[in-house]
Formats: sequence, structure tokens, C-alpha cells
Amino acid sequence: MKKSLFIILLALFYLGKIGAFSCTIFNASRNGLVLVGNNEDLNSTDSVIWFYPPVNGKYGYCYVGFHSYGIQGGMNDQGLFFDYNALKFSKMESSPGKLSIKSWRWFIDKIMAECSSVEDLINLLNQYNLGWWGSNQVMFVDAKGESAVIGADKTGKLSIVRKEGEYQVSTNFSLANPEFGAISYPCYRYEIANEMLKNMKELTVDYFRKILAAVHQEGANPTVYSNICDLTHKEIYLYNFHNFEEVAKFNLEEEFRKGEHSYEISSLFPRKTHAQKSFEEVQEKKLSHILLKTILEEGIEAAIEKYNQSKAEASFMASELENLIFSLSLKGRIRETIEISKLYTQEFPNSLSGHKRLGDIYLKLGNEQKAIESYRRVLELDPENGEVKEILKHLRHKNIF
Repeated sequence: MKKSLFIILLALFYLGKIGAFSCTIFNASRNGLVLVGNNEDLNSTDSVIWFYPPVNGKYGYCYVGFHSYGIQGGMNDQGLFFDYNALKFSKMESSPGKLSIKSWRWFIDKIMAECSSVEDLINLLNQYNLGWWGSNQVMFVDAKGESAVIGADKTGKLSIVRKEGEYQVSTNFSLANPEFGAISYPCYRYEIANEMLKNMKELTVDYFRKILAAVHQEGANPTVYSNICDLTHKEIYLYNFHNFEEVAKFNLEEEFRKGEHSYEISSLFPRKTHAQKSFEEVQEKKLSHILLKTILEEGIEAAIEKYNQSKAEASFMASELENLIFSLSLKGRIRETIEISKLYTQEFPNSLSGHKRLGDIYLKLGNEQKAIESYRRVLELDPENGEVKEILKHLRHKNIF
């Protein structure tokens, strides 16, 4: 795999999310109506919605995401929707005999421009080498109500979990292997959404809004935006910073007439809420934000020096480093991600999650020997760690050691 390709993919797909970072995706179909709801939880508020009209016989589509972290989900004019959840760990086995992709963005553009259904999408996936697939699972839903959550199972094989019944919910644990690689399992968001969908009397946008409100998140990684996609009528309802009382509504056909364009999500609403302003003020003062800015402007060495100068005075140092690692990984800053992850294990040598995270990063980079060193350190601290045992067992079967 070329390093440049991996950097692009890592920026979008290395989402072994830190702390309480999470997203909730769910869909339901009834009486010809198909709705999808999504809460996007992150530590940034530079959210955007982009519109790309149909051209040269290809479908038009829109994406929702962030300037800083890229696209997170979207839908096309045929009613095909996608959005993804991060997992703590998963890795797809490579299939060298299949077609290669140019980049993740190229591939998702191809999906949105050429696929009109979940079956189209699965057929396309089967043609390509998915060895780049990272720690995530993706929910795809189409206008017929078909739904599938797609990711890697614990053996590295393609996993397709299809919807059974009227609805399907996906949060930050693998639907194929719930206890393997989970960020949160059991997951209260998953349980609440399932219960509300099970007890749903009528499928409406308003009821989906209530589910989004019930499972939204606050704190360090709050629900930054939420969207409800009506796949039947090709409409999008957008909410900003877990404010579910104000909505911006879009019709894809109407937006495509305006040509290619985008909107800052905050600009679509009359004002920022007190909660959003307070969050942004706190973010500016956090050490993780200051160190990230230092890395981007002055380099990793200057950031580590600043960390050493600040650590005696700063509180919640572990979580600050974790947030920094997460931000760097999403930006595709591989060297800096590794250096800060190494710093974390030096500062917190008895942290299981620190050594595990460093092992996961090395494994994604193809440095199995370094990964094994980190995983063995985890087992020294926790000899019964089933997840790491499973990873090492898989590496042993590949004759890595």
C-alpha cells in the first residue's frame, strides 16, 4: 500500500475514538416511507453540508461533515444513505487480486455517483481490495428500506449485518462481534434507540427527532450536528449542536439546481446557542487544542516541549493527550500520532488503553513487530485480555511470530 494512500485513508478511517467520542445511526421503514437519523458527536464545530449535482449521467449527492475532519456521511438523489461509527479496533484482510482504490474520497464519490441501492453497494464492494478498511462500520440504507451495517469481523473478513424487521440501529460496537473492538458495549444509546423504535406507533420525522434528542451526547465530545434523511422524498432535516427545536430543511432536487455549493451548518441557524458558545470557549483553552495548534504551526518537537512545560499545572492530562491523539489521527498526521501515543505510554506506563492504542496504530501501518511489542505489554498488565489475545492469535496464524 502506498504511504500517500494510507495517509488519506487514515485521516478518514482511523477512528479508534477516544473517551466518549461516539455517534448514533438508526433507520426505519414503514408504509413506503424510509427515514434515517444520525447524531454526529465530535470535538469540533466547523461542520458543513456540501451539495454535488448530477453530471454526465451520474447521480447527484450531498455530504455532511467537517472542514477539519472531512465527510462523515451523506445521501444521493436515488435515496442511498451512508454514515459510519468508529470502533476501537478492526482491520480488513487485504485481497490483492481485486481492484485497488485511489483514495477513500474517490471511492465514496464512486459509490454515491453510481449506486442506487444497498445491493449495488455490496456488489461494488466485492470487486475491490478492502485491505485499507479501518476501525469503523458503515450503515448503508436505500429508498426501498433495505439496510446493512458493513465492516470487518474479528477475523478480518467482510461483515454484512442486514436489517431484520422495520428498523436497525448502529453505535460504537461491532454488530457482527459485539464484544470485540467495542468502544461502548453494552451501549445505552443503542438500547434507548432500539426501545423507542420498537414502541414506535407512527414513523414520522418528529418521532425521529425525539429519538435523536434522547440519545444525544454532551461533554467533551458533544453532538455537534444531527440529521434526519427522508430517503423516500430525498429531503434532509439538519439540527445544530443538539438544538432540536430549530431545523434547516433541504430538498436535494432544489439544491442541485443551485450547482455545486456548501453551507456552514452554524450559518443556517439564527444564532449559536449558549451551549455551543461555551463549548467553543472551553475548547480554545484546553491543552489538547493548544498542543494541536503548536504541532500544526511549529512541529511535534515544539509541542512536546510545551507539554513538558505545562503538565505540572494542567489537569486531566491523560484525557488531554487522548483527545490530541484522536485529533491527529483524524487529520492523517501519522508521525505525530505515533509520537504522542508513545509519549502517552511513557507518561502512563500502566495504561492498558495506551499500549493497546499504540499497538493498533502500528498494526494499521503494517509494522507488526512493533504492534506485537505493545500488545505483549498489554498482556503483562492484563494477562486475561481477550481482545489482545485474539489479535495476537490472528497474527500468529499469519506466521508473524
